[in-house]
This record gives sequence, C-alpha cells and structure tokens, in this order.
Amino acid sequence: MAADVALGQTDGYWVNTNNFNFYFDEDGVLYFIPMDYDNALGTTPPSLLDDSGRGNWREFTKLGNANVPLIGKLLGYPTFLDEYKGYLLALANDGLLDADRNRDIIRGYHRLIGPHVANPTGQYGSISDEPPWWGANPWYRVLGGDANTNFFRAKQRNLRDSLQPGATMDGARLYLRGLDGWDVKPALRFQPGDAARLYQVTAALDAGDY
Repeated sequence: MAADVALGQTDGYWVNTNNFNFYFDEDGVLYFIPMDYDNALGTTPPSLLDDSGRGNWREFTKLGNANVPLIGKLLGYPTFLDEYKGYLLALANDGLLDADRNRDIIRGYHRLIGPHVANPTGQYGSISDEPPWWGANPWYRVLGGDANTNFFRAKQRNLRDSLQPGATMDGARLYLRGLDGWDVKPALRFQPGDAARLYQVTAALDAGDY
C-alpha cells in the first residue's frame, strides 16, 4: 500500500476506496492486491487529490477517515505507522523512483505496445508524455521534465524531505466529524469550493508527531 502512495495512485483504496481486492491464503494471511493504475504517475483528478506528486503522505492516506478503515486501524498503531513510513523511505531511496531507470522501463513498454495502440474507436489511439485531460496537474512528465515537473523526481524528493528525521510539515488539512444533536454526521472535509464553510488551519508538525 505504500507503493500506491509512492506511485501517486489516486483511484485506489487510499483515496477513492476502490480498485483493490483482499485475499486470504490457506494460512489466514491477508494480502492487499491493488489494480487499475490509470490515475497514477501524476494523473490526479481534482476531486480526489490536489497533487499526487508533492502532496504530503499523510494527506494522501486520509488517516482517521472512517471511509478507509484499514488505514485508520493499522496506521493508528505507532509500530505500523513507523513501518509504513519506512517502506515509503525505502521506495524513495532504493532506486524504485529513479527517474532515469523508470524512463527506460516506460520506453520499453512503449516499444512493445506502440504498434497496437491505434484502434477503431478513434479514442486513446496515441502515446504522449503528459497526463490525460482529466488530470489536475498537466505539467507532470515521466520521460522528461525537471525536478519539479518529472513525477518521479518530484515524488522522490517529496518523500525524502517529509520523512527524514526532524522533518516538518506545514499546511496540514483538517478533517472533522460533526455532531448534530446525537446524530453523528459523515466526516466532512472543507473544500475550497464550499465557500460557505471554508476554514483554513495551518500547523507545523514534527514528522513523528502526526
């Protein structure tokens, strides 16, 4: 699941609570199996996440959101939270987010599928290094770009900067669970478009205090 965050998968369990399976083997071990990665590597629908490359890993996971109980339960334990943070750092530091390495891998896939992309529907019949039209961050690239516009470089730097010991985080999002009498309302996230109920809270937190 840390890989979903590192790859910017904004249409999976972490953000949209879909596109995944659970599998229990004969020993009772639970496996989390994600799928459908068309909204990854910088393709961020604005309704799901502001920026999957530079958004902080806490916002991405929506800790404590009742709609994603696996996250709220597991990462509510400091041991599991530390383990999860360690996986994210490993993904950033062990070369799996290396821009040059991934560029070569992606180009290999392009060569493999390129002759078969054209189709009778006339839709999605070409390959280009840019997010699709529904993405909120049109500047991201996976083959080119600099430290700010190449998704792998931006994500790698973001994870390293935010997860190293002593790292701070500014501009934390606030999630509220409202009460109306004794009726518990669904978790409410204040969105910029919701001007009637717009509040902004800025906090500087040590990476270990969240």
